[in-house]
Parts: sequence; structure tokens; C-alpha cells
Amino acid sequence: MFCQTCVRIDVPNGLHLRPASRIAEATADYPGEIRVKYRDRVADAQSVIDLLSLGVPEGGVVMIEADRFDAPAIVEQIRRLTCGLAAEAA
Repeated sequence: MFCQTCVRIDVPNGLHLRPASRIAEATADYPGEIRVKYRDRVADAQSVIDLLSLGVPEGGVVMIEADRFDAPAIVEQIRRLTCGLAAEAA
């Protein structure tokens, strides 16, 4: 099952090391491809380096995608995590 959602990165300084690490850590136990897209770039959600290479600024909108049997749950988990990071920073 394919699932995707858009998430605004409302973390000060954008998708920097701490939020990228939290996303990669949260997806590490899931086999299969989970992607984060920003503009014309695509990153593996399980790779901190890939996520950092997107260069997402504060307020940037990313697309989270997964194509697996449990895709809706994974995408929702990443969305909640991203929203939680913004709340922690506030």
C-alpha cells in the first residue's frame, strides 16, 4: 500500500542534525524504502546524511512517502514526530 503526506518543518533552523537523527532513528526498524522529498530532491528517511542533504529550511514543506503494507502507520508516525519536534522547540 502506498501512502504519502506533506509536513511543514517548523523547527528552528529547519531539518538539521537533531530532527534528522530523530526521523532516521524512528524509521530504522522498518524494512523497506521510506522517502522524504523536498523540491526536486529525495532522501532515504533512514539516513541522517540523506535527510541533511535535502537542505530543508524552517517552514519548508516535505513529502513523506512509503510503499509497504504498513505505510499509513509509518507515514503517520513520522508526521507526528515532525510536529512534536516543532512543539519541543517552541
